[in-house]
This record gives sequence, C-alpha cells and structure tokens, in this order.
Amino acid sequence: MLNRDTIFIRNLVIQTIIGIHPAERTTPQTVLVSLELETATTTAAACDDIVNALDYERLAQRVREFVSQAEFQLIETLAERLAALVLEDLNVMLVSVEVQKPAAIPDAETVGVRIQRARDH
Repeated sequence: MLNRDTIFIRNLVIQTIIGIHPAERTTPQTVLVSLELETATTTAAACDDIVNALDYERLAQRVREFVSQAEFQLIETLAERLAALVLEDLNVMLVSVEVQKPAAIPDAETVGVRIQRARDH
C-alpha cells in the first residue's frame, strides 16, 4: 500500500508588486498563497522529530521572502516560480500552488490560479 501524505499551508498573506497595469507596478498588493505538499510523513511521525519532517515554518518563510521581493506581471508566473522553489526541497514530491489576487476584479471576492507540479526524477 502506498502512503500519500499531504502537508498544506493555506492563504499565506503576502504583499508584493504584481500586475500589468501601471498602478500595480508601483503599489504593493496582497496576494494569498496556498500550498499542498506531497511528502512522506511516516518517518517523522515515528520519530516525532523535526529533523525527519518537512519544516513547513521554514518553507513558509522562504515563500514569504520570495514573493515579497518578486515583481512579476502575471500570477501564473509567480505560481510557476513558487512551484520550482518548493520542489527544491527534496522531501517534496509533488506540489500544488494556488495564488489569489483578491483586489484584481471589482465585485469579485478573488481571482487566482492553481497549478500542480511534480519533481523530475
């Protein structure tokens, strides 16, 4: 039987420069980043030791730093770059990245993109 374990981070709130319109290129906006990370948790659970676990606090900090310093035009580009960043962690086999831009369209709660990328073996 194959174990498929998922660790998730939902709606990480980050300020960044994103968008194609002139005002978006000068004023930081809020984006919401959510990640689902397929990883093996059995060893970490058996040992109860962070050394054997995917450190989601450290990963969230890397994501915050990357996104806050990025200046992409498209949320699609941001999602792709985030997927690549997350897959640098050898504990992550598959990642789903969702980027939402709540202020993108008047009268809409949010607009976003969700992608899924796997590690090249």
